[in-house]
Amino acid sequence: MNESKVAVIGGGIVGLATLLELARMGLQPVLFEAHGIASGVSGASLAGITRHLAGEPDEVSFVMESAARWKSLAFEFTTTLGLDIELDQHGHIALVEATSDQEAQGAVSQRETAVREERARGLDVDMLDKKDVLRLLPAVNAAAFVAASWCPGDAKLNALVACRAMLAAAIRLGATVHCEERVVGLESGWTVRTTKRSVHTDAIVLATGPWTSELLQLTAVDLPSMRPKRAQCCVTEPLPNMIGPLVSSAHANLDTGYTQLHQTRHGEILFNTVIPTETRVAADGEFVLSTDHQFLVRSAARLLELFPALEQARVLRSWAGIEAWTSDRRFLIGEIPGRPGLFVAAGDSGLGFVRAPLIGVIVAELVTRRPTRFDLTAYSPARATLSAA
Repeated sequence: MNESKVAVIGGGIVGLATLLELARMGLQPVLFEAHGIASGVSGASLAGITRHLAGEPDEVSFVMESAARWKSLAFEFTTTLGLDIELDQHGHIALVEATSDQEAQGAVSQRETAVREERARGLDVDMLDKKDVLRLLPAVNAAAFVAASWCPGDAKLNALVACRAMLAAAIRLGATVHCEERVVGLESGWTVRTTKRSVHTDAIVLATGPWTSELLQLTAVDLPSMRPKRAQCCVTEPLPNMIGPLVSSAHANLDTGYTQLHQTRHGEILFNTVIPTETRVAADGEFVLSTDHQFLVRSAARLLELFPALEQARVLRSWAGIEAWTSDRRFLIGEIPGRPGLFVAAGDSGLGFVRAPLIGVIVAELVTRRPTRFDLTAYSPARATLSAA
């Protein structure tokens, strides 16, 4: 498909990674973004490059390879663009929380099983006792968790800089980008109609997260398994270094606390929560991104239970983003059944950043009809799409 034009819709991390890999293959990829680059959940992400607990055990090799690709990309972006995406490999502590002895026993057993399965697939991960946790994370409240697991090779990065670097690298290789252009039509052939222009392409990639279902309906395809979830994030003022690793919570009830936190190179502490309720939609069809004050208060209270030393820390900003979740928590990657030339890469279920570099490679291979090394059966859009025609 040399000299062909491929349209990528969506300026988040998955769309940008796909744009970059298509440009590497010598195509003429063009990206359309309704707002600005990383204006959705990618720009709101904590961007944990976590392989531990990043999906089902059979996905370990996928996330391990994608995380390794982040390392090579970080080196590439620094040497060719002068952009440091702040990829820091400080490890990942996943706390196990429980409110009763019975709950604790079951939660610890479940985590031990996950650790064994991941280790069997080559991931360096292990269980920690409280003494080890306190050695790695002295500021944590020992009474707030019952056990933890530890993956020393997991990392974190700066989400906004990483998206900017992906964009710059793709443009450097010949990609074209149009922001503030909402797609209003997708016509077989394929033609993309936006609020400003019509462009004929040989293929289209929808990397549009929670907006994917809406866009597929333009081609008479329903996507019943995709649902939006609202993540709320906060950042504190810069503080002395107190949290080295990325920290995640394993409590089943997300409404009582955070899902993930880490301290940046510059001292700010980022933490986020996921609201497991219906996502609000405005009259114009856009998602409502205003933050929920009461949920913020509950989340901050839970954070203080874990890190009492943060009691005097000021929260500088809070924001929300919309994640796209599938019913089985697996990405949709591939060509839409009955719509040749129309591809989808969406449904991150909160884990898009760690997977994005490899998804970009795979989608570029699919678009150019090249073989891919991965069995994509579990990610096939055929499991989730229904033709409405």
